[in-house]
Amino acid sequence: MKNHKGFTLVEILAVIVVLGLLAAIITPVVSNLLKDSEESLSNEQINNIIVIAKKYAIEHSDILPDLDSGDSYELDIETLIADGYIDINNFIDPRTKKAIRGYVNIYYDATFNQYQYEFVYGGISLALGTEFLFDYVSNSDNKEQMFNVPKNGYYKLEVWGAQGGQSVGDFSDQGIGGYGAYSMGVIKLNKDQTLYINVGGQGEKGSTMHNAKGGYNGGGNATSDNIDDESAGGGGGATHVALVSGELKDLSNNQSSVIIVAGGGGGGAWYSAPSAGGFRSYSNNYSTSSVATQSSGFAFGLGQSAPDLTPGVSTLSEDGVAGAGGGFYGGYVTDVNGRACGTGGSSYIGNDNLLNKKMVCYNCDTDDLVSTKTETTTCHDSSAKPSCSKEKNGYVKITYLGTSIQPTTLAVGEQVDFASVGEHSYLVTTSGNYKLEVWGAQGGQSVGNDADQGIGGYGAYSVGEYHLVKGQTIYVNVGGQGEKGSIMHNAKGGYNGGGNATSDNIDDESAGGGGGATHVALVSGELKDLSNNQSSVIIVAGGGGGGAWYSAPSAGGFRSYSNNYSTSSVATQSSGFAFGLGQSAPDLTPGVSTLSEDGVAGAGGGFYGGYVTDVNGRACGTGGSSYIGNDNLLNKKMVCYNCDTDDLVSTKTETTTCHDSSVISSCSKEGNGYVIITYLGN
Repeated sequence: MKNHKGFTLVEILAVIVVLGLLAAIITPVVSNLLKDSEESLSNEQINNIIVIAKKYAIEHSDILPDLDSGDSYELDIETLIADGYIDINNFIDPRTKKAIRGYVNIYYDATFNQYQYEFVYGGISLALGTEFLFDYVSNSDNKEQMFNVPKNGYYKLEVWGAQGGQSVGDFSDQGIGGYGAYSMGVIKLNKDQTLYINVGGQGEKGSTMHNAKGGYNGGGNATSDNIDDESAGGGGGATHVALVSGELKDLSNNQSSVIIVAGGGGGGAWYSAPSAGGFRSYSNNYSTSSVATQSSGFAFGLGQSAPDLTPGVSTLSEDGVAGAGGGFYGGYVTDVNGRACGTGGSSYIGNDNLLNKKMVCYNCDTDDLVSTKTETTTCHDSSAKPSCSKEKNGYVKITYLGTSIQPTTLAVGEQVDFASVGEHSYLVTTSGNYKLEVWGAQGGQSVGNDADQGIGGYGAYSVGEYHLVKGQTIYVNVGGQGEKGSIMHNAKGGYNGGGNATSDNIDDESAGGGGGATHVALVSGELKDLSNNQSSVIIVAGGGGGGAWYSAPSAGGFRSYSNNYSTSSVATQSSGFAFGLGQSAPDLTPGVSTLSEDGVAGAGGGFYGGYVTDVNGRACGTGGSSYIGNDNLLNKKMVCYNCDTDDLVSTKTETTTCHDSSVISSCSKEGNGYVIITYLGN
């Protein structure tokens, strides 16, 4: 008989106690090791995100805050994912087992003289394509609305003006009011910035023995008629977005605060009045003298009311007289074929910070200039449809586009604009041929005894075609206008190579700073930084020299001087004061001039910058040179103001007498520089 011996109860209890003691000792250690491992992995992922954010910031340098601004920029993970910098599947938080959410806060630290990058968990999550909608406010005396920007980035603004009021005749409704216009553009906004939105109201419908009122935001009032019951409608109100509060008519002395406007339609009288327009806001029934544009009309922000507002009295016609539409400039009241109508008010997209912009109006003239680009349409609807004129009240839609405005694919003819001074990176999304158009910046104006005197030289224009590949990044540097001369202050040259000027304290004749060049290159940096990498430069438009008593020469192409200057003091594509840098006035002690009895102007920046030279007792800076010498640049030329011409392919230069603050092909540039990149296809 075998003896089966098992564990006693005491032994089992002892084992349990020992195991319990071991678990008590080991579990915290293992738990801590796991937590340390998760923390280490999490920190490693955060460090990787920061490295990626730095790469993104280098390739999109326009997001970086200005050095002295004290601002910060929040680069969120959603943007890095959307732009292909991060694969979300590779960034799972080991602690939550979910995708990491947060943003990288970027700011400039003056103590260490560098940008700092700090990751912040959570934060504002604003999906690309998020829309903010603003309808007309009908039930309140305060019709203005505000939009507090939730996040740094680019926003698409779409605005529709309001329709004019309908006229009323003997037996039935008759002429409808003109439809409201449509305007759109893209603008870069900062978090917590406030935009003020005023949505236009439809003009009041005509009625017997009652003067129909114009719609909110500038619509003109109408008069009624008591002879045969033909009463006209009030003008439609404009819709606008601005940086300051107020109706358009209140911003007459602060027009630069207006970002975008869609004009209101004119009131109806027997037949449809013309829609609000863009560059032109009239139909073929109206003479060009009675229309509103972006620069003229009845009044800023206000459409004209019917001249006689005594009910039942019409001074222009046998019928009631319609009110005009509101707009950046309001429309007029005019008599056509015995029926008085109000013309539409003008739209507006002239703000330099507004990109990829256009205006659309109903049966109106068109225009191709960037600042007044206008399309015509026969579409009209009570809902807010893009590129369609608006029935009834106005409307506003604001769409968040993220930190980049580049589309994922481009259609032939689609273009991207760069208006703001400084460097911008452009990530190529569609392989093919691109047309590059660049304008240099104007030199600063001089100031004399009694009034402004010599204007600065105009910026040059260069154009060419270049093949780009998807995934490639090019760098766009937009030149800045030279500073205007002022007493006992040395005017600074514009961004990208403009030379500084000196002031004068003898007879108050102070010169302007040189204009900066505009260029496109394969690597980042101002032109002066690319001296050892000139082959990376694709195209350049030189900046104009600073003014001193009279206009300095424009930036040029092969030659950047006027007949007042000797050939030894000009910049070309192969020589000048310095690569990428215009010469500054020799003596920068305020009030001291070494070349002339007057202040000495700075020279323009360029592929090679211009010189400071003394001609006829007046020291001016010559313009900087343009550049089209890159062998891969095709169908190319340079255009400059009153300069020498050249027929060689690599230095082909035309002269012009055209100069404008808007961007016109083959025309020299007033103000800051500009760049347009247009996709031409494969």
